[in-house]
Amino acid sequence: MSEDNILASSDEYPLSRRRYLAVASALGGSALAGCTGGADSDSTPTGTNDGGDGSNTDTSTTSVGDPKSGGSLTTTLSSPLKTLDPAFYSIDETTAVLNHVFDKLFSLNRNLELVGNLATGLSFSEDGLTWTMDIREGVMFHPPVSRELTAEDVVYTFDRITDPDTGARIQDLISSNFESWSAPDDYTFEITLPERLASTQAYLQTGGMEITPPEPIEENGDMKNHPVGTGPFKFEEWKTRNYVRLSKFEDYWKDDQPYLDEIRFRPLSEASVRITELEKGNVHLLRNTPKTHVDQLKNSNSITTVEATTSSWKGMHLNTTTSPTESRASELPTTRRKVRQAVAWAVDQNAIVAAAESGYAAPSQNWYAEGTKWYSGYNPYGLSADPEKAKELIAQTDLEAPVKIIILSTTDVAELEQMGKVVQANLAEAGFDPELKEVPINTWLDHYFGRKFDIILNLGPFYADPDLLFSTFISKAKEQNVHHYYDGEEVNADRFYELYEQGKRVLDEEKRKEIYDEAQKILLDDALWQITYNPVKIQSYRSSVRGFKIHPVTSEFSLESVWLDE
Repeated sequence: MSEDNILASSDEYPLSRRRYLAVASALGGSALAGCTGGADSDSTPTGTNDGGDGSNTDTSTTSVGDPKSGGSLTTTLSSPLKTLDPAFYSIDETTAVLNHVFDKLFSLNRNLELVGNLATGLSFSEDGLTWTMDIREGVMFHPPVSRELTAEDVVYTFDRITDPDTGARIQDLISSNFESWSAPDDYTFEITLPERLASTQAYLQTGGMEITPPEPIEENGDMKNHPVGTGPFKFEEWKTRNYVRLSKFEDYWKDDQPYLDEIRFRPLSEASVRITELEKGNVHLLRNTPKTHVDQLKNSNSITTVEATTSSWKGMHLNTTTSPTESRASELPTTRRKVRQAVAWAVDQNAIVAAAESGYAAPSQNWYAEGTKWYSGYNPYGLSADPEKAKELIAQTDLEAPVKIIILSTTDVAELEQMGKVVQANLAEAGFDPELKEVPINTWLDHYFGRKFDIILNLGPFYADPDLLFSTFISKAKEQNVHHYYDGEEVNADRFYELYEQGKRVLDEEKRKEIYDEAQKILLDDALWQITYNPVKIQSYRSSVRGFKIHPVTSEFSLESVWLDE
């Protein structure tokens, strides 16, 4: 094994620059990256009581004086949840809750440095094929399990999420990249890779890798309604459209945290309702502040807003599958490459940013924002609408204008709801006959995973390594019915698959960048996913909230160090 433990032992001692370089060198220069939440660039507090200088550090905090224990904090979700089982969740709203109930082996701190949670050490063999993790001792599971976590629970988690019968959303992602895993003793976990993998650490941090005990799953079959983990808060109650309630876990492995006795997550999809509830004091903190109300909140003496420029994205998935389903036009127009490209030319990204985000976003056609490591710089379509170009492309197909096409949006995500209206209007001017269907989030999820749409408006995380992004297109996912995979007519799937397999094994980072740029070009030309913009994350809270820190990763949200001064 490498003599240098490459992982920091706590958030206070993140991976040093020297150790980062050692890891990057050993793995061929791959970045420290990990969860499928976004690595976002800035953390800028504004308004009152910000206590910070706007840098991407712990300065964006409301800590004043010594923390006080006790109190119940209410925060918001933009939509109701469908599941509380980490093996199956697929939206950030669920992540916000489960981050408090579960721990993963590793995480990224606010400086995007690799730190240990349930793992206190990480080392690897000289050939890079065996990775060894030291498991934290004394970590307890919530009731009713109420026992110490061991490495066997990590083995169980890997076994469960890679079992095809489970149907976990990252089943293929993990099973196709890790050969075996074992627990040599209670506090040691090892994984073996079939080949050196430049982005191993990204996989170890991805969402869905929350460590779970076997007891509640063996008893109930899953944890969709009653999650049990090792996090700072334990699950108490879930009223589907009303709230999720968590309570303080007294035996949490961080002795001095959490401070709060209780957290309530309330799904409030209406922007005006969220703002009113915050101003009245019925809600302490908004995870997603409506952009239309930011100026209003900045003028309040009792409310603080903090901002983080993100590399997450909002955009559209176009269905390339050739099987007719509900919510699809009869001629399956989006199976045609030129039709998909026509949609891209028809859409006015600037207008969408203005309508959906009140300008708090950057129009984009890439998964990776400009200035980030994996930005390709390839932008094949106009940011403003070009309906004539769209009509020209439609005329080159076997379809006659206006082309019937169905757009699926959700009433539970305000930004997507507004985006849908703009897209519908744009397509109506560009040779299409667009029908907009707006459905609740659970119906939206059913349609997405069932591929029951022509166009579906979507939001997604920043993929810390392109391997995680590209894996969502791999053909093995077809059998599992969990991804919007790369399929259909007139696509360059074979070359894309070739680049995917080549890039994930190449250890030279400059070469990886060349490979991934070509892969992204293929995806953009084929127009399966159409990125529209990178949003700015804005969170707001009342002056009684102390210790809150906005995280520069879109899917990360933590209240374990927050306390109430009231």
